[in-house]
Amino acid sequence: MRIQTPTYLKLLCLFVFCCFVYVNTTQAQAISEKYALDKLAKDYPKLGWSGDDYCSWEGVVCNAGKRIVELDLSERNFKGGIPSYIWFLVNLEKLTLTYNSITSLPPELKKLKKLRVLNVSKNLLLTVPKEIGELKYLQTLSIAHNSLKTLPPEIGNLPYLKTLAIQANLLSELPPELGNLSYLEELFIYDNELKELPAELGKLNRLRRFMLNDNKLTNLPDELTMLANLEVLLLQRNALSAKDIEPFEERGITVQHQPQLER
Repeated sequence: MRIQTPTYLKLLCLFVFCCFVYVNTTQAQAISEKYALDKLAKDYPKLGWSGDDYCSWEGVVCNAGKRIVELDLSERNFKGGIPSYIWFLVNLEKLTLTYNSITSLPPELKKLKKLRVLNVSKNLLLTVPKEIGELKYLQTLSIAHNSLKTLPPEIGNLPYLKTLAIQANLLSELPPELGNLSYLEELFIYDNELKELPAELGKLNRLRRFMLNDNKLTNLPDELTMLANLEVLLLQRNALSAKDIEPFEERGITVQHQPQLER
């Protein structure tokens, strides 16, 4: 005769197992985070990090459970790549790496699944890895003031992105996949080498602020007039005519425009 285990015992065993997995996962994350910060402190003594309470270290922000959720490494003299052990900080929601000399971001960036804000402006970036498109919760991406000539099409896979800052690079074209960023509200593209824009940008229905000044634009796609929530459009120092500007001004959009100056 086969004896069946009561349902409540099965549920109890499942609950205990889940608790065991959760505790062990949490402990493993804590060990990985501690290792990453200790290694940073050792490899970069100018950070000035010391003591056992890493949540009190400059640039480090922890949540109530002492998991590291923000890391600010601005002006820390990073050169070339980023230390690989930073990617052990899997609970990061905000990572700031501005004012360094970083030339590349590794594919391991995709491990930061909880990241909401990534700021790598004011560096020497030459490329952006396609894995950027796997940061599904990213809301703000700033890669301005670098040396980027292209963007990966995967950047259009960020469903919750609200702010994209790519100004002051060397971009001569934009991937049409940017039109998939349905939550985008702010788009900063000024001070690049753009001569035209993809028509797909006309699908950015939530876009409110669009900064296009200081490029080489000679016309605007008709689809841009369909941006229903656009409030501010900056077009100074391009090669646009009054005909390009009028449809926006007629809608009451704040448009700033003046001819391109000789360079």
